Amino acid sequence: MLLKDLEKIIKIVEKSEIAELEWEKNKERIRIRKDFGPVTPAQVSYSMPAPSMQAQASATTVSKSESAATVPVIDNPRVKEVLSPFVGTFYASPAPGSPKYVDAGSRVKKGDVLCIIEAMKIMNEIEAEFPGKVVSVLVKDGQPVQYGQPLFTIEP
Repeated sequence: MLLKDLEKIIKIVEKSEIAELEWEKNKERIRIRKDFGPVTPAQVSYSMPAPSMQAQASATTVSKSESAATVPVIDNPRVKEVLSPFVGTFYASPAPGSPKYVDAGSRVKKGDVLCIIEAMKIMNEIEAEFPGKVVSVLVKDGQPVQYGQPLFTIEP
């Protein structure tokens, strides 16, 4: 895909109400995600199959209105983010006064409950999709979260 085409897609997504776009063709994959919070940046990652002599190419483009301070920097490329599957309220424990499900440094197995997100008076348990060690909890208890917002970073 040409850079001009990618720039056109980014502009279309920025101007629309699309929260996330993922497209794959011939082993090329594009994923564009934007946050509808106070600042509405578009985050883009693009990867192509790499020739045997080169490392995989990837580029990240962030809208001009976003300052570098608002972009979370993950030094460890192995760390994965757990994203909110919908809009709601984040709860770190099953009930007020109860111990948290996980905290930074906790080890989790696939299927372990990480938190609860309340949406429309329904308590939804968010489970770990892979085993690993919780590196950080990115949301405070009782804080509202948006669709696609990072909740945790976990090192597999």
